[in-house]
Amino acid sequence: MNKLYRRHSTAEFLTHTHRHHGSVAEVLSSSSNRLLAAISASDIYEGYLVYEKWSTRRASAQYTRVGEQLRLVIPAPVQCSVACGGRLCKYENPIKWTKEEQAIKGLYSLWITENILAMARPSSEAIQQHAIIQQFKQLGIRSVFNLQLPGEHASCGPPLEPGIGFTYLPEVFMEDKIYFYNFTWKDYRVASLAAVLDIVKVMVFALQEGRVAVHCHAGLGRTGVLIACYLVFVTRTSADRAILYIRAKRPSSIQTRGQLLCVREFDHFLQPLWTVFSLRDSTAHPFTLSQYLTRQRYLLHGLEARRLRNLPKIICIICRILPGLCENKKCKTRSSAQQCSLQALSREI
Repeated sequence: MNKLYRRHSTAEFLTHTHRHHGSVAEVLSSSSNRLLAAISASDIYEGYLVYEKWSTRRASAQYTRVGEQLRLVIPAPVQCSVACGGRLCKYENPIKWTKEEQAIKGLYSLWITENILAMARPSSEAIQQHAIIQQFKQLGIRSVFNLQLPGEHASCGPPLEPGIGFTYLPEVFMEDKIYFYNFTWKDYRVASLAAVLDIVKVMVFALQEGRVAVHCHAGLGRTGVLIACYLVFVTRTSADRAILYIRAKRPSSIQTRGQLLCVREFDHFLQPLWTVFSLRDSTAHPFTLSQYLTRQRYLLHGLEARRLRNLPKIICIICRILPGLCENKKCKTRSSAQQCSLQALSREI
């Protein structure tokens, strides 16, 4: 299966300084404080809120340990017939779901955010019977993220398309200018952190084009993990807050202990990458420009990554803001619909 990739520029990401434990913001001069305040208010940072009070709730797995192990060893056809219902798979049968559980009529689908739809996999039959493509276009869905391996869940629901291994033909979406991305991800397993980060960055780009629909088989496990990691990436919320938020929108999402751990490790993986000013003790090894640029490369991609290959992004921001500060003018910020949407999402989470 050919994957559809395009050169793209990442969304602008927040870079912040923590205001605790002797933060540099507390010891800098008033003019430097003005600069930091202007940076935090700039358009590059709009829509990304830093939470000082984290949720104390911790998400738990949906399955028992025994249940998880059984899902790894029981043959796929048996799982499909016992757990899903075989050809009458509950996840692919719209009769099993209420109208409220079908954001897209004919699919078990729910909006996680204003612009991200989690759904069970569509089929050629459903696409034709329920005019799925037309619904996508009416709702502004411009990209489909398929996290399945070709040939998986072959005993569930409608038959797979010959030679494709999916229940639908990706070309059907692409012919109507809906982008298709296939990132293979084994069922009940997790992807590497580097792979998850790559997919998340592609999702950030795709959302600049329009709304996004994500699916695996049922649209619960792998789909939930990816969307949770996206929320951690763009809103700076904690892993558990993101997981609980998604479960509130789509019950039973993010099912196994491994999937929970994947989101938490992704959160932990990102923490040092956000560092702009190192608060290490003076006796520790210095935080070098090379280290900063290495971390920055993880966060940026596309045109922006190439443009800032050897230049810290914070320098570009400061250079844009300084002229206004020198003239004692309030720094103007630009607000986009996407940034306002992220602000609202951050508050909701």
